[in-house]
Amino acid sequence: MYCCSRFTAVLQLFYRCKGHSNVLIPAGLDARERALILGHSVETNERYYSYAGTFLLEGIYDKLTKSSIHAV
Repeated sequence: MYCCSRFTAVLQLFYRCKGHSNVLIPAGLDARERALILGHSVETNERYYSYAGTFLLEGIYDKLTKSSIHAV
């Protein structure tokens, strides 16, 4: 019984992480909106349910390169 409940908990964590990072972040929802949807605090969502995907890193790179062009 413990094994099945542990497996279910891991699957739930997996789907929350994937949904948060691959659906909610690219949809443009801010941290507060994502936390509201998943039912956690902003800090919990950012710490446990998100990871830096390629799309996020590319967005950061774009912002940095645009700001460096204007700074020159």
